[in-house]
Amino acid sequence: GISTPLEKKKRELSSLRHAAFCATRDGNLRKAGALSKRAELLEDEIVEMISESRGFSKGRRSGFCARNCH
Repeated sequence: GISTPLEKKKRELSSLRHAAFCATRDGNLRKAGALSKRAELLEDEIVEMISESRGFSKGRRSGFCARNCH
């Protein structure tokens, strides 16, 4: 099917998280760390895309935590 760039990034994020989990389970902490870092960067891109689509700008304080932790 047809998917948006945001949907593609979300699928990629899910795959990276799963791969990091598997690497951790297998005891490959270096690989898990690298995959987790890539997932974190991709998550930031996704949050930025969502924020932009809702009209939030980077320079303006919107009350929205970039890590969506609140």
